[in-house]
Amino acid sequence: MKKINRILPLLFLILISLSISSFVNIKHQQKEDSILGKWEEESSVRTIEIYKSGDEYFGKILTNKHQDEDQLTPGTIMMDGFVFNKDEDNWQGKVVIPSKDMVLNGKIILENENQIKSFAKIAFISKSKIWNRIK
Repeated sequence: MKKINRILPLLFLILISLSISSFVNIKHQQKEDSILGKWEEESSVRTIEIYKSGDEYFGKILTNKHQDEDQLTPGTIMMDGFVFNKDEDNWQGKVVIPSKDMVLNGKIILENENQIKSFAKIAFISKSKIWNRIK
């Protein structure tokens, strides 16, 4: 009986630790997936859909008013292989620019639940765009 009384507090602590760990993992997963959905560029030129495949996030063009110029036709993957970086609290991957035959380093920051900011960078040059969630 004394052995059981010693083990019970230990089992209780293990159970509490597992519960907290599960809660943290669920919250982390919710943060990772918060960029999923349809987004419109602030200038209303393009709309994209960000979706997940495995552990990576991709953005494909849904509409583009300048598709003749930049070759970003509907269905084109524009954001490739983005992965959530929990240390920096952002997503990092590649941005594809077909008209220039370029693949750039990219980053996405969640400004709030309805707005993201994307960055494309080559060497010391960086360009950013604001995207608003389409409801």
